[in-house]
Amino acid sequence: MGDARHILMTRKALAANEPDPVHDEGRRLVLRNFQAPGDVLMLTAAVRDLHRTNPGGFAIDVRTSAPDLWAHNPYLTSLPDGGNDVEVIDCEYPAIHESNRLPVHFVEAFHSFLSMRLQREAKLTEFKGDVHLSEQERENSLPHLEALAG
Repeated sequence: MGDARHILMTRKALAANEPDPVHDEGRRLVLRNFQAPGDVLMLTAAVRDLHRTNPGGFAIDVRTSAPDLWAHNPYLTSLPDGGNDVEVIDCEYPAIHESNRLPVHFVEAFHSFLSMRLQREAKLTEFKGDVHLSEQERENSLPHLEALAG
């Protein structure tokens, strides 16, 4: 079956099935991706949306090439490497190879991969990455933005 058709069929199948929070309760994941920071930024959106779509269904930690993008992220749980009950997933985005044939944006690519891999929907809730600032960064960012705006 072609990748494009498989992606569409997976979206329809996942949309028809409600997540099973009892089955997934406590499912512990370490998601890995060591690509460029822009790739990792798109993974932040997928982690956010896994939690929003499946409340309480997952405990997630990450190992990536851009750890600063994950600072202050409320969706992460510290998990050990090599724990028996921890699934390690090397995150890919095969859907991006269909972007010339399907209406697939890069922000959706990790969502599609994780939905297929986990057999649970990761519904896109915001069309952007998910970076969180510290309280100090939020307080100090306003003067910098005002200076840039002129």
